[in-house]
Amino acid sequence: MASAARPLYNFLFRRNYVFLGAIFAGAFGFEIAYDTVTDKIWDSINKGVCVIQMSLLRIWTNANDSDNGRIFGRDISRMRAETTMNRGLDFEGREGK
Repeated sequence: MASAARPLYNFLFRRNYVFLGAIFAGAFGFEIAYDTVTDKIWDSINKGVCVIQMSLLRIWTNANDSDNGRIFGRDISRMRAETTMNRGLDFEGREGK
């Protein structure tokens, strides 16, 4: 065991700057790997759902009739159509053809 640990000690633990560099490089690599894995999981769970489009759809459905489907001066009927088409639903929220 001592003979196997000797090269590791000489390479990594003997000099403080090498040891700290290895810690920072390992943390950086772990962060990239963790972000990639969690993003893949999140995307697979939320496949076909766009948060921005869903919030716009919610605003559109809660809008008063007096504003004629306009939000902040913009006509969102096209955005609503894109949202429902991306979700595979028709305008009434039923499954599309």
